[in-house]
Amino acid sequence: MKFSLVLSFLLSSFLAQEQQSRTGQIDSLKKKADSFLATSTIDSAIYYYEQASGIALQKEDWDRHIGASIPLLRIYTRFRNYGKADTLINNLQEIVTEHRTSISSLSLAKFYYGNCTYLNAHRKYLEALEYLNKAIPLLRYDDQQERNLITRLLINKGLIYEVFSDYKTSVEFYERAINIIMDAEDHENRFLPYLYYNLSVSFHLVNDYERSLEYLNKTRFTYEKRGLKDLDLLIGIYDLSGLNLTKLDRFDEAKVYHDKAIDTSIKLFGVDGYATVKSYLNMAVNLIDDKQYEQAVSFLNKHLPYFYEHKYLLARAYGNIGLAYRGIGKDQEVVKTFGKMIEVIEAYDYRRDFLPYKMIGDFYFSKNDLNKAIDYYQQELIRISEGFTDLNVFKNPSIDQITQQDKLSMFGLLKNKTEVLKKMAALDSQSLPGIRKSLLSTCELGIQLIKELRRQPISNPIKLRLAEANKFFFSEVMNEYLGESARSKSDSSVESMFHYSETYREGLLALRNAEASARKYLNLPGEVIEEEKQLKSAARYYQSSLKNVKSTEDSLENASRLFDARRSLEGLVKDLEKSYPKYYRLKYGSQVLPVKEVQNQLLRKDQALLEYFMGDHSVYILTITRTQVDARKINIDSTSFAQNIREAIEIAKEPGTNADVEKGLAAFEHTYGKLYHLLIEPVSEMIKDKDLVIIPDGLLTLLPFELLVASYGRQPINSYRDLPYLLKQHAISYGSSATALFQKFSTKNTQNLPGEVLAFAPAFNKKEVVLSEAAAGASRANLVPLDWAEAEVKGISQHFETDLLLSEDALESALKEKGKNYKIIHIASHGLIDDKTPDYSRIAFHLNQEDSVDDGYLHAFEIYNIELNADMVVLSACNTGYGKVIGGEGAINLARSFFYAGVKSIVMSLWAANDRSTFHVMDEFYSQLSKGNEKDKALSAAKLKYLEDCSERKAHPYYWASFVVNGDTRSLSTEKHAPPYIIILFSAFILFLLFYVSFRVRRMRKSLN
Repeated sequence: MKFSLVLSFLLSSFLAQEQQSRTGQIDSLKKKADSFLATSTIDSAIYYYEQASGIALQKEDWDRHIGASIPLLRIYTRFRNYGKADTLINNLQEIVTEHRTSISSLSLAKFYYGNCTYLNAHRKYLEALEYLNKAIPLLRYDDQQERNLITRLLINKGLIYEVFSDYKTSVEFYERAINIIMDAEDHENRFLPYLYYNLSVSFHLVNDYERSLEYLNKTRFTYEKRGLKDLDLLIGIYDLSGLNLTKLDRFDEAKVYHDKAIDTSIKLFGVDGYATVKSYLNMAVNLIDDKQYEQAVSFLNKHLPYFYEHKYLLARAYGNIGLAYRGIGKDQEVVKTFGKMIEVIEAYDYRRDFLPYKMIGDFYFSKNDLNKAIDYYQQELIRISEGFTDLNVFKNPSIDQITQQDKLSMFGLLKNKTEVLKKMAALDSQSLPGIRKSLLSTCELGIQLIKELRRQPISNPIKLRLAEANKFFFSEVMNEYLGESARSKSDSSVESMFHYSETYREGLLALRNAEASARKYLNLPGEVIEEEKQLKSAARYYQSSLKNVKSTEDSLENASRLFDARRSLEGLVKDLEKSYPKYYRLKYGSQVLPVKEVQNQLLRKDQALLEYFMGDHSVYILTITRTQVDARKINIDSTSFAQNIREAIEIAKEPGTNADVEKGLAAFEHTYGKLYHLLIEPVSEMIKDKDLVIIPDGLLTLLPFELLVASYGRQPINSYRDLPYLLKQHAISYGSSATALFQKFSTKNTQNLPGEVLAFAPAFNKKEVVLSEAAAGASRANLVPLDWAEAEVKGISQHFETDLLLSEDALESALKEKGKNYKIIHIASHGLIDDKTPDYSRIAFHLNQEDSVDDGYLHAFEIYNIELNADMVVLSACNTGYGKVIGGEGAINLARSFFYAGVKSIVMSLWAANDRSTFHVMDEFYSQLSKGNEKDKALSAAKLKYLEDCSERKAHPYYWASFVVNGDTRSLSTEKHAPPYIIILFSAFILFLLFYVSFRVRRMRKSLN
């Protein structure tokens, strides 16, 4: 017995030693393979990885087998040995499927990472992302090996989104990888310089050159500190630094970096290596942009022989020589050199990140040779569109035919084609109908294109360019339809103008950071966000890849992937509409309301809608009543008109002193009278005796139309009280678009909500006046007391059942928790505006020091995520209707956030509200509402009552005109209810009366008997 135990012990010890020996052998072989791979000795690396994985497979050591097989798979894939890669990935898949429970999480994550590498090589990027998403949750951040793998996985996600041209998302993943490294204080991490460089590339590709330079500086610092010898990376640093500096017009600094890039490239690749030749080209671009045209021609001609082996770069070189000759004024040389560029392009395969035919078209356009210019523009449209081959210059491709990679440069081409068509229309009356039709078609394509681009992750400089182009296309469309309306005397053209005016406004749902806000603030699950992002990016990529594939098989494969991605995205969007309606509205809701719906459902019989569209040199006024539609164009000088609006806003916000009342009154009457003449007088007959719904545009969003002065200068005016304000003729309300108003109009009513009014009046203790909003934002101590705020909210209870939250009870958390249950929400507090980052504009509440979540400020970004069902929110605070003005959208303000949260109408202030006069206006406003009046009529009546009762000094519009109503104007679904004790007494009285009558009837019957 003892002998058998000893034998068993010896045997198990022997097996353990053998196992340890085998394990050590596998680890040793893999370590050798890793060292050979690090020195790029690929054959030796393959040999030792194969040895290690083979022994591990034989011993069924699945973790070590996977550990040795994944780098082997990456080598096979990198060197396109797809036969071995296919066999290896299939074997690994079988092992993982059969022995999943015996495989560690780290090894499984490595397997998924290997799958990603394999799938990327086959351009199956969506599938690769799925494996990356599976791998990351398996790993721990507190283990260095696993953390390094997480970093690799994130870098790979960033690289895939770069392939998708979704540079904003690629930046997100690179930054996450950097944050992981920094959080672990792993400052020597080998991925760090490459991450910085990847970030600099992404920022350059979205035209954010300053940020790109910032990360290049970090790359260079890390490179030099570590004494790296990666000359490829160094060349990239020099080249990209030069390109960024050129774009920023810092030409001398750029030249230094281009010289460094050339010198380093020659050392590594020789004078005719691809990287060297590309650096020559970058230097030439810098010289041309610096208007050193002679030097550019000389430099390129000197180095031109080195370009002949690199046909794409040769085409670019000829194009830049042509641009340089154009700068010098040698037209014959321009034509000759551009001709050589086209010969190269048509003879060889090339990438399409520049527009050669547009380049030639621009040259002929500058020479006023319209026919040649438009011919070349048409050839460019054909070149960058999928399946579009029509040489007829009056024809255009569809939006789906334009490849993704060309969409960003496309709108400049369409703008120039439109300009040519305009000139042709002015010169050729015989072909006018065809030209006009083509002009409309080109503008409409431009509008579609920009609408799509605005929903994509692009930098602010590009957004500004898009905004300018957007206004150009819409202005041309509006002008063409206005001319058609005058010619045909038909309402259909006016209806088309209204459609485009509304479409112009809906752009904000994309231009505004709706997507970012929705992702951050609407509690959308991370996996849903990721899936949506992946499907959209993949669909764009496969669409753009269709024209670049080299075989029918590849084309069919990409078309199939595109179909799958689009179908999956459509299904996801439908799910979002059902499950996350707020997110869907923010990001996808864009149905434009037709004129008939405005007339039949949106407007009351006594209302007229005035919608304004501000072009570069004109203002379009669209007027809709129940029975009429009309369009007018008012020619303006855009600079002076904008200045008039700013002056009008400023003089309304500043009451001045008693000493300059007469002078101020004259200036006020003159300024607002001029604006009345431009904005109201042309349509005065149509809107007679009607209340007005104003849809403003641009700076008009900040203008109180109530103050426009009719018939100014015709009779002496001695008081602000006596001015013939538009307010005295019409009740006025506002909206961001008719479509948005109808969405509020058609939402469910609030009859079933348990509460009527929830009113807040926090207390503030500062005794001195706040000098600026910036100072107020710096510290809560700078918020001055609002002496009349408590009286204001208590006054509401005289008209409606009101739950009051005063002083320390007026908490931000109370609104978040209780707000959804009330029909009216009233906030009497301070409003603080952040023009640079509108999402950080905020309303002040009482600060609860014990609350670790809320900071006493309700920010715009937080409001998106609050569930509100109110008929009306009254923001009785400073500047709640003021904000950054964006073309096509107006002011981005706090009020807009409440609309997205579900509120049907907002009463907001356009400037700093006076505490005491606000109390009087609000008291009468609620009195009017309690009588069943519509909101616009109630607010107008409140302002007029204030004017009637106030002192002469307080008649200035500063005191009473800042508040406007935006949204659904219908009367409130709530009404004043008698207090409970009155109901009890009244019920008791009725019971007593019934008893008394019954008693008297019985007495009468007895007496008769």
